[in-house]
Amino acid sequence: NHQPIGCRDTYTEKLLRLKGIEAYFSGCLTLTLDYGYGRFKTKKRQNILIVDLDDVAMKYLPDHILRNAEITTHYHFTPSLKLLRKAIPIPLRKIVKTIAPLGTIGKLLPIIDRPRAKKMSFEITLKKAEKQLQRLASAKLVITSRLHAALPALAFGTPVIFVHRNINDQRFTGLLQYINYYNITDFKREVNKIDFYNPPDNPNQKMLEEIKKQLIKKVTEFMKE
Repeated sequence: NHQPIGCRDTYTEKLLRLKGIEAYFSGCLTLTLDYGYGRFKTKKRQNILIVDLDDVAMKYLPDHILRNAEITTHYHFTPSLKLLRKAIPIPLRKIVKTIAPLGTIGKLLPIIDRPRAKKMSFEITLKKAEKQLQRLASAKLVITSRLHAALPALAFGTPVIFVHRNINDQRFTGLLQYINYYNITDFKREVNKIDFYNPPDNPNQKMLEEIKKQLIKKVTEFMKE
């Protein structure tokens, strides 16, 4: 009997309870990444980091932020859009250009990225992941639409602005209370009021620390069994 089951979000907790399974909201294990990678924390935080931000939200960011921020991705393969276009056979380029704006071609990234990622050794994959963690841990601010950029950043106490076109996604239930978040419409309306160089602290930090402590305790006990 492995009950009760810890759940990353409250939607999953609810599903399990409806099936008669004992469950509780544990939060995501990525919230404890600072426990093993505390060495990545820095006293002086560096760049504003933009990680896989929704292309519509990106258009609303002030020019001075786009000029000064470091733009990065969780994908392994990060070619320029021009290179992506070159990957499309010449007869199809005109059609693609007509039906797809340049920015939407970037959505081919997951398709291109997956086969390449599978060929990478564990050591290289780990090294790339650690480098990304180091960026998140030392950033002054992380602006993202990717949950698994937001949660590791929270682990290191890095301020997060989370922008998503479906902010009511069931995957986010129970987690958003620890993040400064916006849907696309609200972000467009509020973006000029945000002080990106002195970002607000993440909300409910004491509650989050308690969740992290419980997660670490549970995993430590499990490893001893």
